[in-house]
Amino acid sequence: MTTDKHLQFIKNRILDSGQAIMYRYIDETHKQVMGIKKSLVMDEAGQLYFPLTEKFEQKYSDDVFPVELFFYKKGNHFYMTAKGIAVRSSKQASEFKHVDNIKDENIVRIKMDEIEYSELAGYNNGSLLDKCKKIIGNINAALF
Repeated sequence: MTTDKHLQFIKNRILDSGQAIMYRYIDETHKQVMGIKKSLVMDEAGQLYFPLTEKFEQKYSDDVFPVELFFYKKGNHFYMTAKGIAVRSSKQASEFKHVDNIKDENIVRIKMDEIEYSELAGYNNGSLLDKCKKIIGNINAALF
């Protein structure tokens, strides 16, 4: 039961960010930026799907390759990284038929093995009144 809550939390955060920067691991110490992915779809098992739209991505991605994803959106108080294995296939493959929200033919499925969620330091959930007091205090300190 707790796994479902964790998976739902992760899914909400990923879909809230709406985009991910994808890195392909070349070896243990080097990774290559593949691009920014915006059409993210996540299934019930926690696997992430998105299309490979650029020729660069299609050329430099193997059928199976290790990846790292970085999820961040300006204004959000968190970021996430996920590491896993990407499997590239066409939409005609039987394992990808249930992915309806993606229109492209080249699809990547990522099984995320390691996920790290981090809150940004200095993010304050205080009220508007607290923020105004802080701003007024800073103005007073600057003037006097």
